[in-house]
Amino acid sequence: MGNLKDAHYQVFRDMLLYDMLRGFHSTGVATMEEGGQVRTIKSVGPATEFFDHFTPTHFHTHPEMGAGIFKKDYKILLGHNRWATVGEVVVENAHPFIMGNTIGAHNGTLRTYSDLKGHGEHIVDSKCLFDNIDHNGIEHTWENFYGAAAITYIDNKTKKLHLVKNGERPLWLLELDG
Repeated sequence: MGNLKDAHYQVFRDMLLYDMLRGFHSTGVATMEEGGQVRTIKSVGPATEFFDHFTPTHFHTHPEMGAGIFKKDYKILLGHNRWATVGEVVVENAHPFIMGNTIGAHNGTLRTYSDLKGHGEHIVDSKCLFDNIDHNGIEHTWENFYGAAAITYIDNKTKKLHLVKNGERPLWLLELDG
């Protein structure tokens, strides 16, 4: 994390493109600057359309992205391709979500997210999951749902990236040298 180079951005882009086989309903990216400022940009459709629409130049000028994901040094880049299992295919339901100080993406379906506090306020199970992590912590939240989950989230209080999964979903981490 941190000190991202042009080659890292290319790998990040390629990973989102390859991953769209797992979800082509929407694509989103969250960025964290060295100082901790987090931004997201999301769109409906597969990663191919995301990168066709949001070119490096567009990222540079897009108000939600400030200087843009390909024009700035970031500590963390977090991407997600969504296959809509709960909730409509709209930008608001695309990952990553910013819920207070928790910014995250979830792969899986929570079969009993109604057991989580505030479930009636969230149409998407993943939003409810990250809202609970933000308010109650990962340990409490993890014990109070049943379903498939591989999650990646940033705790903006501690400025740390967290990876958590259960036995129903895989989760891989790629670390690049140099």
